[in-house]
Amino acid sequence: MPAIESQPIQRHGQNQYGGANHIVVRRIRAFDTVQAFPTPPFGPGPGRMAEPTTHGSTGQHVFHAISLATVLYGLWLLLSGHYTTMLMIIGGICAVFVVAIAIRMDVVDHESHPVRLGFRVFGYWRWLIWQIFWTNLDVARRILSPSLPIQPELFVVRTSQRSELGQVIYANSITLTPGTVTIEEENGELIVHALTRSSAEEIRSGKMDRKVSAIEGHE
Repeated sequence: MPAIESQPIQRHGQNQYGGANHIVVRRIRAFDTVQAFPTPPFGPGPGRMAEPTTHGSTGQHVFHAISLATVLYGLWLLLSGHYTTMLMIIGGICAVFVVAIAIRMDVVDHESHPVRLGFRVFGYWRWLIWQIFWTNLDVARRILSPSLPIQPELFVVRTSQRSELGQVIYANSITLTPGTVTIEEENGELIVHALTRSSAEEIRSGKMDRKVSAIEGHE
């Protein structure tokens, strides 16, 4: 994230709220621009503003950038199928260029490129694909056999993941599994619609929740 230099300046006068105008001037060095943001009198007070937050240390940002460039370069080689010297050099240049743009946009972090999940995620994918296969068969059986019961249910399930990324993986895993859909997530709770009672009980059992928590590095 570009370094931010803040300088509060108080100017006298009245604003639409009936109080003094407080203008906070923020100079963003990377873009060399000045932006002014008026704050109402019921805010934090003259000359005070929240400090910008940073995600991780410089070393972590460098690690994320290198890992992203490596993944992009590997994807380039995989999709290209040609391994001549010229194409490999062009692929490396393109990977570095894309990472440079991503850093400039400040989108390279632990959420956008979750290398911390490591190889645990591949084991989870294998388990999830197997679950999708079996639940797909179950839903198909109920569609083709009207005698089989369908008991739609809407319920709330609590998540145990410690990060937003983990909660997103859990919510999307529920939706990817036929017969269940995540409708909403709020404050660590998911609202889930299930087609049958058995699929609802499977989610309530917490097995999928524990699997997702495991790829975060904790049970």
